[in-house]
Amino acid sequence: MLLGAASGQALAAGTNQVLMLSLRIRSPASKGRLDVAFGDIPVFREIGSVNAAVLPGDYVNAVVAVGTRQNILQLDLSEINTVGAKLTMGGTPGQSYQILVSTNLRDWKVLTTVTAAPTGLVEILDIDAKQNAVRFYRALAQ
Repeated sequence: MLLGAASGQALAAGTNQVLMLSLRIRSPASKGRLDVAFGDIPVFREIGSVNAAVLPGDYVNAVVAVGTRQNILQLDLSEINTVGAKLTMGGTPGQSYQILVSTNLRDWKVLTTVTAAPTGLVEILDIDAKQNAVRFYRALAQ
């Protein structure tokens, strides 16, 4: 994907959504993971200024779970309040999970370790969520 603007035009300062992908699964029986990554072919990966100077920027690769919602950590936006952010995940009943947080997808620290309820439900409250402009989460089975 190449995104450009008219000469002399720029995106507004701050975080901007510039691309949204919609993926369609070929078969209902398809399960597994789909890795989504940025590359340098056919266009080199970079961000340029209005004057074509190279600007610093981040590219975030992702993994999309296909065919199942189990073990996907979800942020419940309706639960972000003065207390913190509520996250939920469908896990394996009785399984322990280490919940990690990051602000840059490189450096991770342990938020907490939780055990899934008999129903498989995992619930976490991140009381520090509002103190960070960006916050990423991941869960690791123990």
